[in-house]
Amino acid sequence: MRWTAQRIALFGLLAAAACGGSDPAAPGQPAEPDPVVDPALTGAWNGTIRGGGGGMSGSANIRFELDATGIMRASVSNLPFHEIPTGTWGVVDGEFRATGQDTEGGTVSFAAPRSATHMEGTWEVGIFGGTFDITKE
Repeated sequence: MRWTAQRIALFGLLAAAACGGSDPAAPGQPAEPDPVVDPALTGAWNGTIRGGGGGMSGSANIRFELDATGIMRASVSNLPFHEIPTGTWGVVDGEFRATGQDTEGGTVSFAAPRSATHMEGTWEVGIFGGTFDITKE
């Protein structure tokens, strides 16, 4: 068999395809939108937090302070829960979300369906998690 320029070019294309070549990039997941501060949620919220993990459990009173710049603070009435001196909050796709670092160094995340008067949702930090139930003052 004689190797002509056409056969060499075709062989090169087939070899590149067999080796994988460069596959087009798979479409990535769209980035989650940034949380939006909802003025209807700003202010003080009071309620309870429940949960545990790692052999511990409990409940406490919790108070969230949500300000108009997206800063969140949370105080609790007793252990095993810890204060969150500062964090951030906002609404994403109709859901309240807040995240902050507690006084023990853990990153705590809260999520609940958005409501301007009463929210029930979940929280987690490491192996610990549970629920919270808060009402706006």
